[in-house]
Amino acid sequence: MAEGGTAGREARRHPCAGGAARFVSGGLDPAQSREEFLALARRVTDPILVVYRVGTAPKSRAAMEALAALPNDEAAVFPAGDLAVHEEFPDAVADIVGRLPGG
Repeated sequence: MAEGGTAGREARRHPCAGGAARFVSGGLDPAQSREEFLALARRVTDPILVVYRVGTAPKSRAAMEALAALPNDEAAVFPAGDLAVHEEFPDAVADIVGRLPGG
């Protein structure tokens, strides 16, 4: 029997493999343009909270700022850091989310 290998076992790809790459590249986006995305967001009647960091990539930041500029939407912008916003500022994020309707 081979040590540490897959001998005798079929290697299988997890159904979610590659999901992160599709997310980052926009491969999961139902909208084909920012305008289409914002048109879909305008149909949402509940408030939308956009949470991001100061150091967010310019293209992503522009999309988030456009979303937050819609009526009934708001943004919470956090300082740059090394972890995800909810990991680095858990109490602040929980407080912001808790103020949303139903929170």
